[in-house]
Amino acid sequence: MDQAFAVIRAIGSDRIGVVDDITSVVEEASCNIEESKMSVLGGEFAVMMLVEGDPKAIEKLASHDFSKGPLNDFSVDVVVTEEGSSRRTGVPYMIETVSLDSPGIVHAVTSLLSQEKINIEELETDAESAPFTGSPMFNMRIRITLEGPKRAAELQEILQQLAYDRDLDIAFRSLS
Repeated sequence: MDQAFAVIRAIGSDRIGVVDDITSVVEEASCNIEESKMSVLGGEFAVMMLVEGDPKAIEKLASHDFSKGPLNDFSVDVVVTEEGSSRRTGVPYMIETVSLDSPGIVHAVTSLLSQEKINIEELETDAESAPFTGSPMFNMRIRITLEGPKRAAELQEILQQLAYDRDLDIAFRSLS
């Protein structure tokens, strides 16, 4: 049976029941949630969701009028796409940084990965207060996939130099 895929992108004011409202539409269209990321950012609630279903179900979901109903105050797009990239060949790795919060950290790391032709599969950041001192600390986690241990060793060396240059703590580890 042919499967089709779509990504739902939604953002709007945070409130109780948003996830229920979105998942109701997915179920109504006879689609299945494959992957999702949802988060409160400031006062907004953001959703990124990969769904699958037969082509008619995806078509039904894509043509849903979100401006009518409980999500009318949300900006919602449904983008028909291909199957997820979770079937990449290679070894998954995690890059984690911890540092005092300062502008440019995300750009410095992502620019390095772009220069090295490495695709970012997931990126997550947050800020928190350090224990005892209360200093603002910035944390970032990036998931990538690399082919071969030689490439990983090369990246480890480049990340160590960046850590030194930017005064970051960078951990780099295999997820397999």
